[in-house]
Amino acid sequence: MVLYTPLTDAEIFPQEDDDTFLMAYNGQTVVCRETENGSVQVVQLLSTDPQHFLNESFSPGTTIFSESIPKKSQYDILKRQ
Repeated sequence: MVLYTPLTDAEIFPQEDDDTFLMAYNGQTVVCRETENGSVQVVQLLSTDPQHFLNESFSPGTTIFSESIPKKSQYDILKRQ
């Protein structure tokens, strides 16, 4: 079977113990991980537009501080199943 997709095989077939989640941030979908201090860290940007990857706010490791975003229960989240 061949899948024509910009997603990696880890995103298509996620591991059970993965603590990341998808979140809409600045109009783009990003893979995020919650840190110990309650902020959210960008893990990966999911986009097909090369211009989005030049935006430093989507760089892996960028911290989105908890004061600038709502509580986790109010995120615009697409839970990984």
